Amino acid sequence: MTNKKIDNEVNLDWKDFFRSIEEYIDFKSQPSSEHEILKEGIKVFLHLPYAQSVALFLVSSSDFSLNFKVSNPDSSENLFRKIADHLIETGVVGEVLNTGTLLEHDLGDKFSFAGNLLLIPLKSSRTINGLILIQTSKPIADINQILYRLNILFVSMFASDIQTLQTYRDLEVSNAILEQKVHARTIDLKLSQQELRNVIDSVLTGILIVDNQNKKILQANSIAQDLIGHDELVLSNRLVTEFLPELPEFKNDENKISKQSGMFESFLLNSSNNKVPILRTATQIKLGLRDIIIESFVENSAGKKLEETLKNANEILELKVDERTEDLQFLVSKLKLEISERKTFEEELKKLFMKEKELGEMKMRFVNMVSHEFRTPLTVIRTSSQLIDSYYERFTVEQIKKQIEKIIYSVDCLTALLDNTVFIGKSEADKLDLNLQEVNLKNFFENLIEDIKQTYSTGHKINLSISDDIDFILSDSKLLWQIFNNLIINAIKYSPKNSEIIIRAIISDNAILCEVRDYGIGIPQEELNHIFDMFFRAKNVGITPGTGLGLSVVNESVKKLTGQITVRSSPEQGTTFKVNLPFLTMD
Repeated sequence: MTNKKIDNEVNLDWKDFFRSIEEYIDFKSQPSSEHEILKEGIKVFLHLPYAQSVALFLVSSSDFSLNFKVSNPDSSENLFRKIADHLIETGVVGEVLNTGTLLEHDLGDKFSFAGNLLLIPLKSSRTINGLILIQTSKPIADINQILYRLNILFVSMFASDIQTLQTYRDLEVSNAILEQKVHARTIDLKLSQQELRNVIDSVLTGILIVDNQNKKILQANSIAQDLIGHDELVLSNRLVTEFLPELPEFKNDENKISKQSGMFESFLLNSSNNKVPILRTATQIKLGLRDIIIESFVENSAGKKLEETLKNANEILELKVDERTEDLQFLVSKLKLEISERKTFEEELKKLFMKEKELGEMKMRFVNMVSHEFRTPLTVIRTSSQLIDSYYERFTVEQIKKQIEKIIYSVDCLTALLDNTVFIGKSEADKLDLNLQEVNLKNFFENLIEDIKQTYSTGHKINLSISDDIDFILSDSKLLWQIFNNLIINAIKYSPKNSEIIIRAIISDNAILCEVRDYGIGIPQEELNHIFDMFFRAKNVGITPGTGLGLSVVNESVKKLTGQITVRSSPEQGTTFKVNLPFLTMD
């Protein structure tokens, strides 16, 4: 097999891999178990070049051990477990989890298959939560950028899905524990109420528990029911004044938390409308949020003998009420805390949902951009190549040269698109290196303008003005190229042919202030806040080609150089970008 054929096998059609991702997304949108989603997810990796089998291992949050979850085919489970143990012992797994980068590893002849293995860490927004092991039939020497980028996006999405599934599982466990606690507290409260009821019924006096707010009876023990001649069902929610005279000392005294009357003689109006002489005492207390009065009474025929019994009964009752009030307040406090924790879990889950939604939207924008921006230059390359091939003998040298220039221009467009995509990927992964060196700013701009003129023969007049006090500066020439190459090309693309483009650089406030100005179509005011967003293009660009990545690259490059970028634009005056770059040092 020739090297060209091997390359063709490695650079398999990325659409096959993309279709497998779409199938996974469609599958997880339907009701499925966690195992089914994980099983469907690892099938996507079987569409990578030379992939034969795949397994998923998850990192335990408790002891950070690596645990097997699922494999495809199922029969490969034991083999992958042995391989994982070997990789842990040799430190390969630790290296991948520490660096968070993909690793291709040769196992030699230690296992039953040709020892080529691909290790992919599952990196979510907060941590690495798992590891994908892929058995391949041969090493992958190279992989095309689209397939590589799709693989990185899917790994990030799959890791987020696993994190969401784990959060769901944790939330279900928390909900189950909360429900158990609420159930236990409910049982405890019912037991407390029953115990209080038993205490009331065990006291050898008549007792009525009254709501002091509306003077209605809440409970009545059996002795009170016998003395009045009504059962509790009849007495409940009846006014206490129907049976007992109103207590004058408790009138208009709602602000007083606790008050007790002494024992005094009174009467009880029973169901036969007869007045029964009684010895009576009343206690006003707080029970939770309620202000209640406990009416205690006995027939006066017992005389003084029951006075001590009545007093003791009231003391016991008050102690029990205070005890149950404290229990109730503690229960309410615990429930509030648990509700707060549950709301926190729900907020975290919402954030995960929003992040997954943003990732999905970014994926669709990326796919749409790739589909559109790759198709046009590839079509131009193919058409020009076919014209040269078919009419080579008929074409003049000038015609052939024109077709070759179209091919070179299209290749440059594809290269710029790939460079921007790779740059954004490195920026998001925080892997942009800052390589500081002395740069002659005037020579830099002159060389950059010359390169752009060779590619864009539009007749634009580019006026360069560099302050005389600017010589060499310490900066990263690659990042400077990313910034001003994108800004100047945008100025050319969105301004009329043969119009003027002004580039100037001065020293201002101990920094280099660079300005790129055009007299083009401008940017709508309502869209100025979004021009540095990835894949965003203003609504007035029309059919002018573009990816929406250029200004994102500019913004990230300026940030890396600790600078600032501002923009002023209007349809009448064009667009001006100002880049403020502070003087850097080697420290």
